[in-house]
Parts: sequence; structure tokens; C-alpha cells
Amino acid sequence: MDLLGKGSGWRGPLIAALAVVAVFLAVRWASGGGPAQGSPGACSWSRPPASAVPDAEVVTVVDRSRSTPPGLGRALAGELEKAVGEGAVVSLGGFDGGVRTSWVLSRVQTAGDDVNDMRRELHRKRVIECLRQSVDGVAATPPAIQGSNPLAALSQAGKRLDPSVPHRTIVLATDGLANLGCADLRRLRDAIGDRGQLDPIVEGCRRSGELPRLAGVEVELVGIGLQGPGQPEPGSTAQLAWLEELWQRLCDATGATCSRSNETPPAGSPPRPARGARDPVVSFPQLEVATGPDGAKTITLAGSMLFFATDSAELSAGAAAVIRRAAEVIRDVPAALVTVAGYTDARGTEAHNQDLSKRRAARVGAALLAEGVHGVTAVGYGEARPRCVPQYHPDHSPDLGAMACNRRVVITARPGR
Repeated sequence: MDLLGKGSGWRGPLIAALAVVAVFLAVRWASGGGPAQGSPGACSWSRPPASAVPDAEVVTVVDRSRSTPPGLGRALAGELEKAVGEGAVVSLGGFDGGVRTSWVLSRVQTAGDDVNDMRRELHRKRVIECLRQSVDGVAATPPAIQGSNPLAALSQAGKRLDPSVPHRTIVLATDGLANLGCADLRRLRDAIGDRGQLDPIVEGCRRSGELPRLAGVEVELVGIGLQGPGQPEPGSTAQLAWLEELWQRLCDATGATCSRSNETPPAGSPPRPARGARDPVVSFPQLEVATGPDGAKTITLAGSMLFFATDSAELSAGAAAVIRRAAEVIRDVPAALVTVAGYTDARGTEAHNQDLSKRRAARVGAALLAEGVHGVTAVGYGEARPRCVPQYHPDHSPDLGAMACNRRVVITARPGR
């Protein structure tokens, strides 16, 4: 029976269309493809590595805790393309506050075996896209256990690597706000930003056995200091630099060759899930406190913490809590001799900046007096003694980050005799 009907005018076009579809699927499947899969780990090209030892292996672990920013996984785009370009064996997992990593890809081969350039390029693009989908899926998975333990994830990643592979890489995507284990930042409170705390943290992690041994491995740190919406952020560039240095030192202590990526999540990244285990908050101190060998306390207040308006020495009501906390630190110093020094950025004339810095220091000194701190000396250094340089780009436009770093008030409390 001719179901299409004799003389049907559309039977020929239908057969032609089916032939086109068949050719497309044949090309797709011949190059290791197949029906697209959206769930993590379901990439149709995934297959175990060949019996021969691969030239490269990449293990990527992504922080799923709720403090991380949306799109953190998408900041890994460059690392994913590099791994595929090397034909690396790839593993991918997510972590939270648990000691185990949840793996969605386990030592799968990304290299294709096509000799045709067009099909090889098609395979490369398909692999990269599927890796991106898998990373997005990991990042969107709600955390099962509260907290974040990046060092535990780094250790798990190291165990995943095959020591016989010549080029081994771990990509650790995290904001760096550990709240579990030896690097738990909640214990530091106001000491976040104190460089004198860096060596004790690293040494404590070494003694506890939480530092993995990663000699011969390259480690790429992605996302350090990047927090999600509504999460506490570094209060100054110095605090951010401190956090970055902490993770650089912890990574170096494993014996790995470590580097940091400056990639940031692209705009329009999907939001993090609102559900899942809560993340204990790591709060950045509103003031940076450093302790000298003689017991002196140096308190650095960024201009943004004191809420000075542009070209003004008036403190807003929001600065009261910062001044109150500074006074508490000063009272811990016996018979403290207190100096308040003001600094500005390089904009404006030298004389104007000198006067402005002195007025700001005096204003902070008066606020400390109101909190019961006596014997305060106020000085102004203007634009002298910058701690972040240069303040202008080669095209003479201002470097706003460096200028913000230089606008500050520094309180020094030395023990009296």
C-alpha cells in the first residue's frame, strides 16, 4: 500500500530531507558526538583514556559554597580551552564543606581521533561547550554540607592525578574564604590583613597534615577574593592582596608550581541557587591591625571605611563603629602613646593635600578622644609616602585603585613606659 498516495508531490522532498538528517547524524557520531546532553558528566564524547599514558591531565575543582559568585565556573573558560587544546585527560568535581569532592567527570579523554580538519574542529568545539555546561552544572549544584574547605579539595584533586602523566595541572576555583580546617579565616577576626599571620597559618597547616604534596604539579588559582552578592568583601585593596598572598603561600607550601588567574565571571552569569547548606560567614575586618615585635598596634583605616566625602574631613555617622573598634584595639596596649597620621592620593596640589590629610587625622583623633582614648597626636603627610604606586597610567589617566589604596588614616599605638 502506498501510504503517501500515488502521485504525491511531497514524497521526494521528504526523502531528501531524511537523507540530509542521516548525513548530519553520521558526521556527528563519527566524530565522537551524539545527542547533546545538558546534565553534568553526560557529555556524549566522554570515554576512558586510552591505554597509552596521555601527555597531559587536568583536574578542576569548583567551590559550590554559597559565598562564591555566580558564574565562577564560567571564569574557567580559558583553562578549559587550554586543556582541550592539549588533548588532556580531564576530571571535574565540586566541593563544599565536606572532606570529599563530588566528581561529575572522572579522567575522561578530550582528544579526538579524527584526521579531517573540519571534523576535528567540530569535535573541539563540542568538547569545550560540553565542559562549560558541566562546569555550570557543578557550580549550580546546591552545597550539601555547610562551609568551604578548599585545601581538602586541593588534596582530593591531587589524589586524582596519575603520577605517570608528564604534565599534570589542578585548577582550583574558589573565593578563598575557607571556614573549615587549618585555614579557617573566621578565627582571625581583625587579623585578616595582618601579614604577620601568614607564616603561622601556613605552618599550622603543615603541622596538621592538611597540605597535600604536589611536587611536579601546576596549580592555577581562580576566583580568589571574588564574593557573591550580599557576601562580605575585602574592605581595602590591602585585605584583598593579603587573601591572595595567603593562598599563594599555601599553594607554594605544597611543592606545586602555583599561579593565580585574574579571570572574573562574565556579566549575565546565572544566579547561584538560594537553597543548600548555609555558608558560615567570613567577615573582613573594618580595620587592618598589625602587631609589632614591641607590642605596638598599627591600625590602618581606608578612606572608604571612614566615609570621608571628596575633599572633606568630616566623618559621617557610619564611621562611628569603625572608630569604636579602633579604640578597643588601642585600649589593649598598656599606657598607649597614640599617633594618628593622615594620607591622601596624588590629586590636587601638594599644599592642599598636606592640609587635608592633617585635618582628617585631627578629626579621627577627636573621635578617638570621644571614645576615651587620650594623648593623641595628629599629623598629616599629604600625598607623601604612598603605599600603592604608580597612581597614574602611562596615558596619564588616574589609577583609581592605587589612589583609593593611598587615601587612608593610620593609627599607631605604642606601649608607654
